[in-house]
Amino acid sequence: MSEAQPDFSNLNLAARRSGLTGQVQDALVDMMLEGFIPDDAPIRIDALAEALGVSATPVREALARLEGLGLVVRESYKGYRTAPKLSREELQNLMEVRRLLEPEAARLACEKADPALVRELEKVIRDQESAINLDGVAEARAFMRADQRFHRVIHAGSGNRFLASAADALGGNVQRWRHFKDRIVTDAADSLEEHKRILECFAAGDAAGAEAAMTRHIDNLSQRMAQEEEA
Repeated sequence: MSEAQPDFSNLNLAARRSGLTGQVQDALVDMMLEGFIPDDAPIRIDALAEALGVSATPVREALARLEGLGLVVRESYKGYRTAPKLSREELQNLMEVRRLLEPEAARLACEKADPALVRELEKVIRDQESAINLDGVAEARAFMRADQRFHRVIHAGSGNRFLASAADALGGNVQRWRHFKDRIVTDAADSLEEHKRILECFAAGDAAGAEAAMTRHIDNLSQRMAQEEEA
């Protein structure tokens, strides 16, 4: 008697649905960063679904993912809303955890790095250089988006999806904090130079150097953000 075979008929549909949810998630994060969805504001699922040209299902699934990342919160009987602005203490706690995760991600990614990953980091840095003058809000946000991509490439390159997911979430919260109320980015040149030092370590295959350079970058960024908060 032959064994019953598993039914794979719905796998393709599930894969497409998962891919759509990921696209919606990325779109929602961009809308938050661009200020189209304000901070600490209710999220209307039906309106978002219509704006994105999708059904409500992938929007709900994307919001559930973003809740896990701390970018949205869900209130009983009220639905979702964007997360409120981080307090100074919360921001400090967040940066302390980034300091634990991101240097390790840099070390692992550098150990595994191939020429394609180095080229990708080089491209991101070129994108940052093209927006370095920060002439207006749009250019500042372009710089910050490239800044976030630089870190995400390294997180993904670590080969540890749990580390990458956690580090991406923390970085996304920092990006949102820096976009609240159209904050002026004043440390672009400093961040760019620190990224270049990290890239040099990747190009040289210096994993310990990449770890140390990322630690310095996070420490310097923490100090600059504290100064921004006091300003």
